[in-house]
Amino acid sequence: MKTEGLARAIILLVAPLMMTSCVKNLEGSRMQVNLTPGSSDTFDRSDLIVPTPGVPQGDPRWFSHYELHANILGMGTVRLKSFLIRPALMIHHPCLQYLPDIYCRAAAGSTCNPYMNLERFSNIDDEILVATSVAETTDDGTGYRHVPGFDLMDRSRYPDELFVDPTLTDPLEKLARTNLNQDAVEAFCADLPKGHYLGNPNQLTRALNGDNYGAVDSADPRTNFFVGGITLHTKANLEFMTELMLTRERDPERLSPENINENLPPGDDGQLILLAQKHGTWGSISFEKYRGVMTVYMESPVGLPLTWSSIIYVNLDEDPINF
Repeated sequence: MKTEGLARAIILLVAPLMMTSCVKNLEGSRMQVNLTPGSSDTFDRSDLIVPTPGVPQGDPRWFSHYELHANILGMGTVRLKSFLIRPALMIHHPCLQYLPDIYCRAAAGSTCNPYMNLERFSNIDDEILVATSVAETTDDGTGYRHVPGFDLMDRSRYPDELFVDPTLTDPLEKLARTNLNQDAVEAFCADLPKGHYLGNPNQLTRALNGDNYGAVDSADPRTNFFVGGITLHTKANLEFMTELMLTRERDPERLSPENINENLPPGDDGQLILLAQKHGTWGSISFEKYRGVMTVYMESPVGLPLTWSSIIYVNLDEDPINF
């Protein structure tokens, strides 16, 4: 490699250390991704949701969030992105209970029930999974700011003052608007961190809060049309990438205010679930005939029926073709 090429690559390694939560569309690299889950006797699409439903923190099956890492020129890894995979809508989330009454559902001979005003979207939270932004947690990783409301009946996620009767155990009763203190709920929701994802019944790709990176490959239960495709931006230039890794991380402290934007290596207790290598046995990394376009195919070294196919537009800030 020419000296100037090596110097350029070293500069590209330094750039990710300056990552922020806001990435301009014409900086770094952009990934267009299809994340495709298969199925097996021990794995289905719901296994992608983290934090793992029904599994307590500390259990070896519990995962906090996903992270994408790249190895550039074999000189070490850089953390490109942290994200969650979760239902497109959580229809009983308190912050979605005071949306306009256009979401109410009326049927012949009955009036609209305002307390279940999102029920007509109930199949979305089972069928459509999306990759979303992940909000900062508290310093120790235990606070509600990590993913408030993921376990809707976990009282530690919601303060008791949100409810008329916080001791109710039936989810539909506890989270019905008849059991919510509207002022307290609206104050709670206004205090959610910017990165916390709240879905949007009108436009799934435009979140009410947080960022929607796109849908995991699936069929929309309302239309039966196939949906999918995730878009990720990174300030790192991936032109000289030799490996791309997707990990499931167990430690939510990696998302604390001092760590969320730091260039951390994969965690010692994390799980590598997808891998692509330019020179190796897992997946592939190659440049196409079009200038500045890389194709990456990741597969699971731990045997999960999961694949990641992506086109990466590298070095957007210098490529006049991309606009």
